[in-house]
Amino acid sequence: LSHMTAQRWGRIIHIDSEAVTLGQGNFNADVAAKGGQNGWNRLTATELAPFNITVNMVSPGWIAVERHETDPQEEKDAFGRVFRWAVPADVSDAAGLITGQHLRVNGGFAVA
Repeated sequence: LSHMTAQRWGRIIHIDSEAVTLGQGNFNADVAAKGGQNGWNRLTATELAPFNITVNMVSPGWIAVERHETDPQEEKDAFGRVFRWAVPADVSDAAGLITGQHLRVNGGFAVA
């Protein structure tokens, strides 16, 4: 952060979880922590805006990466019938005027 403030530019991206948006059971600690992180995300975006540093939170849905290789095929098939699986390129840090936001990158799966 000190390097970013010195150069007066930077991008901070927090990774969230759909468990918060969905109120997903069995993830109590994760939901509580990510809820706090969402508030911190907005606070730091406000504090760092004068330094041209953006701060955003991204909640990726099921992204077609190695982590999901062992997910049950029936779950993958059910998700894919309604929503498009995202790929890593769907999540980008290039948008310089987006800050303090919670971006849900999930094809509409967790519409809230």
